[in-house]
Amino acid sequence: MHFIKAMLIVLLLLMWSEAFAGESAKRCLQLFDNAEYSKAVTVCQTAAEQGDTASQTVLGEMYDAGDGVEADQKIVAKWWTEAANNSYLPVQNLLALKYYYGGNVFELQPDWQQDYLQAFEIWKQSAIKGVATSQYMIGEMYLHGQGVDTDYSESYAWFKIALEGGYKLATDSLIELSRVISAEQKHNGFVRIKQIKNQIAEISAD
Repeated sequence: MHFIKAMLIVLLLLMWSEAFAGESAKRCLQLFDNAEYSKAVTVCQTAAEQGDTASQTVLGEMYDAGDGVEADQKIVAKWWTEAANNSYLPVQNLLALKYYYGGNVFELQPDWQQDYLQAFEIWKQSAIKGVATSQYMIGEMYLHGQGVDTDYSESYAWFKIALEGGYKLATDSLIELSRVISAEQKHNGFVRIKQIKNQIAEISAD
């Protein structure tokens, strides 16, 4: 009897904890969307520590931009890495960009190092889950040999898939690629398109 009561108490505590975490996460996003950053930091910190990946992402964004808090790239890396490791697709692109540029598109930033291979690995995770922006970046990296060996067939395949997914910038990259790709490489690219699509379909079905 005592065991049953103890189990009920544990279950009630778990339900309360999950409900509280859900409310914190919801409030975090509301405050962030309303640009109430000073209030959002504390709420998002609570939700992030409870494992909410959206809150971890938002908290990282605030520390990245210095919104409501002093900018700190170490904290950005901590929360974005945690969210990315839990397969949160929106943050994977943000984190990959940090590694791709060694900071942001405008400048190198402290506590980041340019690491094409790391960027490639992160983008690959979301690319095979159907994220068109990531598919495009994989194509770019194969085109320019960034983090991987230059491979026009792979580049062609990923650009085509990204374009089909609605990423229009892939058109310009395909035009650039057309100047250097051979007929055989393009044929191999078509083969890879089918293989990659099958892989994406299998992952989507799981």
